[in-house]
Amino acid sequence: MEWDDLRYVLALGEEKTLAAAARALGVAHSTVYRRLRSLEESHGQRLFERRGDAYAPTDVGAAVLAEARQVHHHVQAATRQLAAADPSVSGTVTVTMAEAFTLFLSPALHRFRAQYPELQLTVDVTSAPRRLERGEADVALRVAHTPTDTLVGRKVSRIRYCVYRGELQTDDRADDWVVLAPPLDATDCGQWEKAHARTVRLATSSRLLFFEAVKSGVGKGLLPCGLADPEPELRREGDVIEALDTPLWVLTHADLRKSPRVSAVVEFLSNYLSERQDRMLGECPT
Repeated sequence: MEWDDLRYVLALGEEKTLAAAARALGVAHSTVYRRLRSLEESHGQRLFERRGDAYAPTDVGAAVLAEARQVHHHVQAATRQLAAADPSVSGTVTVTMAEAFTLFLSPALHRFRAQYPELQLTVDVTSAPRRLERGEADVALRVAHTPTDTLVGRKVSRIRYCVYRGELQTDDRADDWVVLAPPLDATDCGQWEKAHARTVRLATSSRLLFFEAVKSGVGKGLLPCGLADPEPELRREGDVIEALDTPLWVLTHADLRKSPRVSAVVEFLSNYLSERQDRMLGECPT
């Protein structure tokens, strides 16, 4: 059995469905099905059983899946060690972040390009945290009370939220809201909205659409102060909501902290965000 075979076992075991496993591997779902069937037939063992749309490992499949996780762990560890040993501040660094941060960080990209002309940034925008220990990204911009044990970095600020209303939202629609749709409705902000939003006019899982909808007057909404305060079309309704105050971290895997290119990105993002801490904290509203 080759490592490439184990990649397919691992993907289906982690993702549960053919479609999700195919997305994780970057192949067609028919390829996942064909590879797994070929593997099962060549060894005369069923590795997965179908249960509705999902797949669950058999006893043998669970044992193989456990080994696949171990192999993947060692492959990723070796990859990180090689990356950390590269002395050059060049190549590609993947940074993962929530969509809202792309709006806040976009002005910094030209400055980054001038400071590190040999570095290429890949910005991975996702609402689901990427697993740095699995090599899904090199650096993460993450809002969390405490990072996981394998991650290191800097707490650069705190994210504070307030309710904002667009200047085009009329008084007769003052109770109209824009809220987060699944899966973001399970976040602290989403739970707060469920308790306070009266008339929902738009629910979306896109932070960018959320932001633009509030600006255009579709409804008021809960926004990060650092993003909303500079916008002349928006005004606060009420005080900062202290219960939603959460630390902001710039993180990388412990094995990558000595990589010059990863360290350069961590330092740049940390400095850029720290310099704007008053704005992030909602202490200088316009």
